[in-house]
Amino acid sequence: MTREIKISVEVYAVLWAFFGKRLTAAESYSNPSGDCPLGNGTPEMYTAFALDDMQTPLLSVRTTWERGENEWDRVNEKSEYWLHAEDGHESV
Repeated sequence: MTREIKISVEVYAVLWAFFGKRLTAAESYSNPSGDCPLGNGTPEMYTAFALDDMQTPLLSVRTTWERGENEWDRVNEKSEYWLHAEDGHESV
């Protein structure tokens, strides 16, 4: 089972610098207006990256914001970074 561990932008940057050339987008979700039926009402973008020889993501980033006066203005933009890791426990 894979779990997500929240990491700082600095840790994300170090991992990206080390693995970046081998990372490819594994999952992606974009809801810039916040009104996608599958979304939660918040404008957001999510991308998970996997190593080229792995099927599960290694890193992901989720960015959210509030809409400004113009539909595409981003106010209070915030990004969260995650490391995906195997928990090491077998399912019973």
